[in-house]
Amino acid sequence: MEISVFSDSQTASSCFSALEKAKGFSVNYNELSELKKKGQSSPADAVIYADFSGLAQPAVKKNLAILSSLNRIFGILDAKGSYDDPALFFHAGACDYIGKALFKSGVDAARIKRVYEYGSKSLNIQQAKTSSQVKFTSPVSGNDWKKIT
Repeated sequence: MEISVFSDSQTASSCFSALEKAKGFSVNYNELSELKKKGQSSPADAVIYADFSGLAQPAVKKNLAILSSLNRIFGILDAKGSYDDPALFFHAGACDYIGKALFKSGVDAARIKRVYEYGSKSLNIQQAKTSSQVKFTSPVSGNDWKKIT
């Protein structure tokens, strides 16, 4: 499973060091400015993490919009504990939030698997909503009532 981390901080790798050694996981690191370009080209089953530590509100809004448009499972890194209301991120479609304490202790493979399972269900629900349209094979009503008894 691919984990793509977008951060301008050199310390982001410390949070994912256990995953770098775990079998079946590959972790790559990119600058936050590359989120749109590299996020779109990431595999459909990748889990994307974006580091929002200390970002100004306009930058948070812009990057959340990018993440939401990718149709990928994503989480937010907040190494500084900058956000009082992480539910904001979940309302925008995030599947994980890594705050200050968890960032320090690091993320393990079991957590990423849970995030992936949760996110997969969410994405399937969204896809089902857009593709489930009722199609009628015959007209809903005729031009007379003779066949109705």
